[in-house]
Amino acid sequence: MTRIRLALLVVLAVACREAGAQTGAGVSPDTLTVAPGPQYSAGFFHRVFLGDHYRDLWTMPIPAVELDLASFAGGLEVTQRGGGEQTKSLRFKGGDGRQYQFRSIDKDPTLALPPPLRKTAARDIVRDQASAGHPVGALVVSPILRAVGVLHADPKVVILPKDDP
Repeated sequence: MTRIRLALLVVLAVACREAGAQTGAGVSPDTLTVAPGPQYSAGFFHRVFLGDHYRDLWTMPIPAVELDLASFAGGLEVTQRGGGEQTKSLRFKGGDGRQYQFRSIDKDPTLALPPPLRKTAARDIVRDQASAGHPVGALVVSPILRAVGVLHADPKVVILPKDDP
């Protein structure tokens, strides 16, 4: 099966309570390494003019497992496709009755631009500025929220398998 090389952030959102972690079930045994945003690699002048940001983190390979949609959480069924003006997302209902939200790590803010600017250099500049956001900030914040007792989703980085036509 072909794999999508775009790591997706999994937000296990369950009706205002933290989801229990899935151990083993539905996760392929092989861990892959994927860079969240290799397109943010930039040379010296690019960094000087458009900013250093978190480029090193965007281009650093991170471990991720490919999710087996047929077995994770008793099997996942797509209930909603979406995303705002910056992310792509899928909502699933698991065989366990819980809802799971998958969001792309990389943001694409170009849809926020007026249509005439979407095919200009402004698009490239705005797109590049997504590197100012931390690629896996949600993973860093989750243990802090847990430590202070704040209800939150427990994010994981996974790769969704590509649909074969």
